[in-house]
Amino acid sequence: MGKIACHSLRKTWGYHAIIDGDVSLAVVVDIYNHSSYETTKLYLGIRQDEQDEAILKMTLF
Repeated sequence: MGKIACHSLRKTWGYHAIIDGDVSLAVVVDIYNHSSYETTKLYLGIRQDEQDEAILKMTLF
């Protein structure tokens, strides 16, 4: 099993803050001091989750 580091906790907090709807993406971008929404989405892996969800919805019809 891998080690849990502060960086892991930082990423996990950001991911769940956005996905759970508690914090807007704009606020997380600012907290992380990223240059764009795309950078933060890539950092957190949200882009892939959005794509997977869209594909799953299409296959349910």
